Amino acid sequence: MGTNITVKGIPDEVYRRLKAAATANHRSINSEIISRIEEGLMPRKASARKLLERVRRLHESFDGRTFELSDLDAARREGRP
Repeated sequence: MGTNITVKGIPDEVYRRLKAAATANHRSINSEIISRIEEGLMPRKASARKLLERVRRLHESFDGRTFELSDLDAARREGRP
């Protein structure tokens, strides 16, 4: 089965987000926590198909806009003090 642990002092906002994620993923809070820990500690390589799907979704979110290197450089400079 596995080892049991207790986590104390979870901030309210973290708990709310965790609960929402568990609901969205049709999991218990415990299962969501285990999934998140596994993702963080044992990352898996994404398949080429999954990567392509992510790239397509990201591209679609641009709504036809394009970005030039100069746009990225300007945004990077704006973000620096």
